Formats: sequence, C-alpha cells, structure tokens
Amino acid sequence: MYNKDVAALYKIIPHGTRVTITQGLYGPFGSYYRLLKSGTRGADVYAVQKQLKELGFYNGYVSGIYGRDTDYAINKFQKKNKMRVHNAIGVTEFKKLGFIQFE
Repeated sequence: MYNKDVAALYKIIPHGTRVTITQGLYGPFGSYYRLLKSGTRGADVYAVQKQLKELGFYNGYVSGIYGRDTDYAINKFQKKNKMRVHNAIGVTEFKKLGFIQFE
C-alpha cells in the first residue's frame, strides 16, 4: 500500500473503521467486481460472506463457496435495503455492502 492509498482511504473512511486489504491491486476482487452466484468460489465470495456475517445476515460457515446459505443471506440483505431481490451479487450489492475499489 502506498502513501497516496492511505491518503485516499483517510478521506473516505471514518476514523476507527477496520480496513482489511488482501491480494492484488483491488484486494479480493482482483481488477473488477465479478458477478457472484451459486457455485462461484473465491476470495471475493469469502469477503462478501464475512461482511454479510458481520452485518447479521449470514449464519453459515464463511467458506468462499457461494451456495444456498449465501443466496438466503443476500436475499435478506437485498430486501432490507429495498433492492431488487435476486440470487446474485453484482456491483450494486458490493457497493451497498461497503466495498470500495481504488488503485
């Protein structure tokens, strides 16, 4: 992480917020947000499950494997946030979950 990255975070993240950065330029999301749906596996699924768990929507094991339990949790999250309810996680859900991409 470069100083300019720290400065960018400082401007948009409230003091005291825990920030986790893992892998690559864009963390667990690589270079873009991919559409997550049943059967998808990876660090991005893990990050979403972890965030849903911290927000109280996900009760399953944080495994990085998108299954029925992830569908159930994201549907609850979508309903609560008055979003279109569907069995997938796209850019709208990532942003509402608080994920921000930056270089």
